[in-house]
Amino acid sequence: MKIVIPTYARPDGQLDILENGWIPENYYHNVYVCIRNSMTEYDRYQHLEKKVNLVPLDLPMISGIPEKRDAICRHFAGEKIWMCDDDIKIVSTYLRDDKGYIIKDKTLSEKSFYELISMATGLLEEMPFGVVNTGFFPHDKKKHPIALNRWGAFNSFINLGKLTADDLGYTRVKYYEDIAAWLSAIDKGYNNFSLFKWLLIIGKEKAGGNVAARNEETMEEASKVLHSLYPDHIKLQDKARDKKNNRRVYLKVMPKGVPKNLVDIDK
Repeated sequence: MKIVIPTYARPDGQLDILENGWIPENYYHNVYVCIRNSMTEYDRYQHLEKKVNLVPLDLPMISGIPEKRDAICRHFAGEKIWMCDDDIKIVSTYLRDDKGYIIKDKTLSEKSFYELISMATGLLEEMPFGVVNTGFFPHDKKKHPIALNRWGAFNSFINLGKLTADDLGYTRVKYYEDIAAWLSAIDKGYNNFSLFKWLLIIGKEKAGGNVAARNEETMEEASKVLHSLYPDHIKLQDKARDKKNNRRVYLKVMPKGVPKNLVDIDK
């Protein structure tokens, strides 16, 4: 399983995903940092070649993260990848009899990291798309360790031997491209696995990446576009607010007609 990290214009080429220590250094030979094929970006990230793989991608001059994700899927066609945003952290979780929700650890041990890689690699054989879910809010313990078709952001396990870049359709939208790909896998007839034995923590927004392009007007329009493409799975809303980043959230991902748990598949 290759960990593939799209990135763009991060200050001094520093990536939180490598700085916060959850990926063991003995796995760095399977880590691929994907940049735009330009001297500016190469100079910015060149220092990372000492420990991970740097992958320059040929992209149109006017392009964004959807085009980069699409290029990644074409570059790694036929392989199993874990595409991770460059500012995430993964932690392990556990259950307690006196609690009805999943409890987050503060770190991820090397043993738990390799258990995660092994579990995801196996699941990709039957379900070619999956995520580690986000730890924004408490999750019911019934979801632990695995649930189905529960939307999770900022990372994607993909079996590119079963789903192609064209299947995933990252470039169908300008924003929310990860939701578009996740729903595309469902529309292809697959169940997406959702891991809750681990949870994802997202870092604070900083310079670089796609931050400059995001504002309430562009994200509202993006929500409408996504809803037009997947009307059965996307519900528009206008009251929710992302308190972490102080912005409104205009949609909910609510896939219809799909099982939510492994036991539901046999019913």
